[in-house]
Amino acid sequence: MKNVILTITFLCVVNLSNLYAQDFPLREKYPNVKTISSEQLYDNYKSYLLIDVRSRYEFLAIRMRSARSVPLGNEEFVASVQKLQHSRSDKPVVFYCNGITCAKSYKAYNVAKDSGIENVMVYDAGILNWARKYPQQTTLLGETPANLKFFLTDDKFKSHLIPTSEFKEKMAQGAIVIDVRDGFQRIEKIFEDETINVPIDEAVLYASRKSKEGKTLLLYDAVGKQVRWLQFYLEKAGVTDYYFLEGGVKGYLGK
Repeated sequence: MKNVILTITFLCVVNLSNLYAQDFPLREKYPNVKTISSEQLYDNYKSYLLIDVRSRYEFLAIRMRSARSVPLGNEEFVASVQKLQHSRSDKPVVFYCNGITCAKSYKAYNVAKDSGIENVMVYDAGILNWARKYPQQTTLLGETPANLKFFLTDDKFKSHLIPTSEFKEKMAQGAIVIDVRDGFQRIEKIFEDETINVPIDEAVLYASRKSKEGKTLLLYDAVGKQVRWLQFYLEKAGVTDYYFLEGGVKGYLGK
């Protein structure tokens, strides 16, 4: 009987472990990364130094309240983290990015540890899960607490995400095509003759103007990530007839 109980207990633990791995699919790839749960972070929120490792544009769209922006791609990433940690009385550092499939926070942890920075961990549930759970500790489109009226679900994003074939069909019907990539990303060109180049931080104003003219808008970026945050601003501006290229330029080129 004792062996039966031990076997059942073991199987339960294994099943729970597998389920947890499915909830956080990247943890298996980064087994040495120390993580923190939503509840642990919320209960001691002011005790941590929160660092958003996404792009500055993503940070400005939505972020944790009181978080600091230090993009992982920044050449001064390590120095910036060290400076912030020192100025915050050596509070534990918590890195975060978009969600459970975003590897930036894990990579930030490894970069920090390899550079000798201690007392770091990762909130790998990400900002989207955090915002749903704790809007009062979230800044969305510059407003705190986050106004969930402007919070967009995965389904809302996917409803405006279209494959290349449909993108081209709408182009043929006279839609305006807007490339929102940064200048340095435009080495690889698609739809060159039909495209208007507008930096992402200016895209909302341009899109709003064209929307009022009754134009359908087709927007694309490098890999289909930045447009998600652009959507927050488009919706707030009242733009409705818009679509994003699935996978961006990378997806179009099959890379």
